[in-house]
Amino acid sequence: MLQLIALGIVSSWLLGGSAFFAQAFLVGLSWLGIIFYFHHVSEAESDISLAHRTLILYLSPFLLSVICFIIGAWNQPVGEVILEGKTYLALKDTTSLLPTTILPRQTWLPLMLSGGLYLAGVNLLLVVKAEDVMRRILLVLCISAAILAFLGCVQAIIRPDWFLGIVSIPTDSQFSVFPHPHAWASFALLWSAAMLGMCSHYVRHIHIALFLDRGGVWFIAGTTVLMATVVISGTGLHILLLTLLLALASFDIAKNVKSPKRSHKRTFFLGGLITIFAGTAAVAMSAKHGTMTAFDLGFTELAGITWAEQSRLMRDTWELFLHKPFFGWGEGSFRTMLAFTQESDYGNVSYGSAHSDLLQALMEKGLVGMIAWSIVPLIITVKFLRLKERRPLSWYLFSGAMIGLVLGLVSMPFQFPAFTFSYWLMLFGAYQWSVIPHLDMLSKQRPELVFTESLRRTQLKSSHPKEKKRSTQKPDPDSEETPE
Repeated sequence: MLQLIALGIVSSWLLGGSAFFAQAFLVGLSWLGIIFYFHHVSEAESDISLAHRTLILYLSPFLLSVICFIIGAWNQPVGEVILEGKTYLALKDTTSLLPTTILPRQTWLPLMLSGGLYLAGVNLLLVVKAEDVMRRILLVLCISAAILAFLGCVQAIIRPDWFLGIVSIPTDSQFSVFPHPHAWASFALLWSAAMLGMCSHYVRHIHIALFLDRGGVWFIAGTTVLMATVVISGTGLHILLLTLLLALASFDIAKNVKSPKRSHKRTFFLGGLITIFAGTAAVAMSAKHGTMTAFDLGFTELAGITWAEQSRLMRDTWELFLHKPFFGWGEGSFRTMLAFTQESDYGNVSYGSAHSDLLQALMEKGLVGMIAWSIVPLIITVKFLRLKERRPLSWYLFSGAMIGLVLGLVSMPFQFPAFTFSYWLMLFGAYQWSVIPHLDMLSKQRPELVFTESLRRTQLKSSHPKEKKRSTQKPDPDSEETPE
């Protein structure tokens, strides 16, 4: 539990995890999950060989990527040439059908990081088997995201030269500690889904007044601030997806609100429809901006590219994929290969991303790699949808994961480790939350917001029914009951 919490907090607070020094730190932290996995297996006294096979099965996409990386290191399409003391890149043979690797000394670290973040999600699926543990993971990471959103709003208003006094802000477009405002909007959107789900979860199990009294007011305020930052820094697509989340929450309330008056249910249902209409209108108003920031509210500079630039990038990326459709060009090869093979004129602009993460992944990994990385998420999705009973919070987490995929089609959120970690957490967490054992149904104090140690001790005691003590006294002759 602590490793997942630490990974979520560190990845988001270290510039979204995109800085080079942050990647090295996150690689070490994420791969600690191997140790925790086998420690869990040894404590559970399960079949060690089965545990090995299970882990290898889940890690097979990453292992395939490593094999392709090693083979590609001996088959590099780009080489370094030194002329007059300067190093240049030269294009070599590009007709090989074998896997290729571009500049392996620079691309091995992102490869290990992608595998480590995926391993963290797998650990959530295989190791976390208690509702209370998973609830605490989500709660801490939700609070962390809300704090980052608040600090981002303060930064956007006062415009300091240094964020938190330690991080230099080179441009006005940086929101919170994320280097790109759209990256922050994508990250905030996923955790807005999680926070809405947590609010729904708590209100279902404790009275609304008790929820508000035990910190629920601040939780709702944090959710509101987090969603507001999506509007401030996001594109029209971000706003549309946010309104769909709010509509889901409205329909959820309309279905489950305990009120004798039908008007209350109809009001929330109508509110959900109005929210969808408002989001669609916002997208229509900002459609001319392409994938740029939807509204210029004066807090951040407009960021993003136009539809014309987006289409040129996607067309050139597709052409690169057609040249090597089976194994792709290798991890982290987009920027280098685009510079050599681009068919469009981008002027003096150099693009490090295709602004479509899924298309870029197809170009870098090829069909073999994409199919391998799609199998486990597809299996988890099918198993989740085929469950006889899915708990409400799971739907919010699953919605967050699907939002991540939609954003990956026309944006670049997966370039930031904080978003990638959040995506795996949402996807695997959606399924796991519906299959892990529930807390004792006899306990009336199950999941509550607890912020003080005394209340936490009280909750833990009440969540485990006391064992019946064997009676050592003689039975009462007048009683019909017999002692155990």
